[in-house]
Amino acid sequence: MNAQIFSTGCGVGFLLVTTLAQAVGISTFNTSFSANQSLFSGGPSVGFNESDSTGGSVGISYSAVANTGTVNASFNGQVQATYANQLSTPNTPTTVNLQFKGSSSSVSSQLGANANISGFVNLGCVIPTPFGCAASVNETFSLLDEGLLLNPVTNFNANIGASSSASDADSAIGFGPNLDLIIGDLGAVVNLDIDQAINFNPQGIDGILSYRNRNTGDLFATPFLMGVADMIDVTTVDLGPGIWDFSILDMDLNNLFRNDVNLELRPTINYVLGEWPAPGSSPISLGLIDESFGLDFNTLAARDLFSIKVVPIPAAVWLFGSGLIGLIGVARRKKA
Repeated sequence: MNAQIFSTGCGVGFLLVTTLAQAVGISTFNTSFSANQSLFSGGPSVGFNESDSTGGSVGISYSAVANTGTVNASFNGQVQATYANQLSTPNTPTTVNLQFKGSSSSVSSQLGANANISGFVNLGCVIPTPFGCAASVNETFSLLDEGLLLNPVTNFNANIGASSSASDADSAIGFGPNLDLIIGDLGAVVNLDIDQAINFNPQGIDGILSYRNRNTGDLFATPFLMGVADMIDVTTVDLGPGIWDFSILDMDLNNLFRNDVNLELRPTINYVLGEWPAPGSSPISLGLIDESFGLDFNTLAARDLFSIKVVPIPAAVWLFGSGLIGLIGVARRKKA
């Protein structure tokens, strides 16, 4: 009999604890960040404009220009909020767990550029005579004037802290005219290679967890930042009795984007008296642009998420609990 009373008391006590326990709620909403902007951090008027000459009596002059280019990016997924939907102890904080779960996303860029290359052979007098110069060579000629297009694309599953990269390349070849230099023919050719590499690193999602007491109008806000762990526990202020409505405000994607463009030239000029540059010479390499900046993603609008009810445990429940404990004590004394 005593064992039965004790067992019944334990069962009722367990039921009481279970009833008063915090039930777990889950709220999920979609996130869709997007950016469409200039490929250059300073805007479309910046780009690059590189020009130079190799110098000397034989060589090339070159220029590479680009001030048009765009980058398009999407970073998609869901944010899941896990919380206790009812609290039995007023004027204490609670914790809301926020977790980001990524889905199919992409980053791509489009770059249009133009390369202009010309050659020159300025040998001066090549056939001197006692009376002056019978023949001189001073020639400038076009080698290449070409439009170039680069379009690197990367597709990935969104994950905070995980970088994604892509690259693209274009090439062109230009020939100079066959010029009669009196002392022989001139021939020239140039090979051009241009490549672009992009890298995108999503570094975190920040926002504000806002919560308002529906009964009293009390309003609070707690900022948060989800980093490489893709989740964060947000602790509220002390919540008084009543129903608290939770929302997320002003979610932004912190990120870093890198754009790196390089050009390589391999010219050859045969001018009878020699060849420029010397066989085995290294190509002419140009770093056109290498810059990093944050893409301007949209800020997600406010979203109503869930409500938490703060209800103090009634005094009758505590009295019932005290009586239950007393009943168990009596049963133990009778057994003794």
